[in-house]
Amino acid sequence: MARATNGFTEWMFSNNAPVTAYPMTFAIWFNVDGFPPVKTLISIGDKDVDTKFIQLMITGDGPSPIGWRGDMAGSTWNAETTTNYDGGSLVWGHACGVSASATDHSVYLNGGSKGTDTASVTLSDIDSVAVGARASLTKTVLHAGGLAEGAIWNVALTEPEIQILALGYRPILVRPQSLVAYWPLIGKLSPEPDIFSNFNLNIVDTPGQRDHVRVNYAVPPKIIIPTPPPIPPHDPRRSVVIYSPGGYISV
Repeated sequence: MARATNGFTEWMFSNNAPVTAYPMTFAIWFNVDGFPPVKTLISIGDKDVDTKFIQLMITGDGPSPIGWRGDMAGSTWNAETTTNYDGGSLVWGHACGVSASATDHSVYLNGGSKGTDTASVTLSDIDSVAVGARASLTKTVLHAGGLAEGAIWNVALTEPEIQILALGYRPILVRPQSLVAYWPLIGKLSPEPDIFSNFNLNIVDTPGQRDHVRVNYAVPPKIIIPTPPPIPPHDPRRSVVIYSPGGYISV
């Protein structure tokens, strides 16, 4: 099962932040109940003010791009995907936001549709994380719909790695040495457990459940290029040495 929030009174949070500086990557699966206005999928911020936050979000009312937005007391970036999410309660989408540095921000929908922003934003006072709401003093911009497989890394994942996540591979299988928080969001425990670290999410009100997005527990495939064996000593009676999968052949 996955978590489902109502967009009005339900969200999940921790008053500790898995990451507070660049680089960072956020990823999460989601679907929506109708198309209410802007919805936050996953966010970090300053829990004591409403003016310092980073959020991965659905940007509008109706079919809309995925947004990756940072706001530090008016200093902002805002990257949006080049295509819209146009699903519903039965259509899972994958959102990913990446900030490699203060001037390198990108966002993806289903592993593609990359949008970017190069605005320079210096981070400060980040001390909380929220799923389904903006991580700020006033928990606003609430999500209405399903949420699953939320994760944060303290590196900038590459585009091939983001595409692997969008194929349904679990976050724990992608750069695990840099994974700092992972919430499967099964919806059966309170708090909602972070199974990779210690950023368990407190539950506000009573988020429901719905069928979980299909995930792949196998190790992602790797392309391996074999290294040829050392070239044998040349036989002066032969003029050419040819490599084949079985070894070298003098002809």
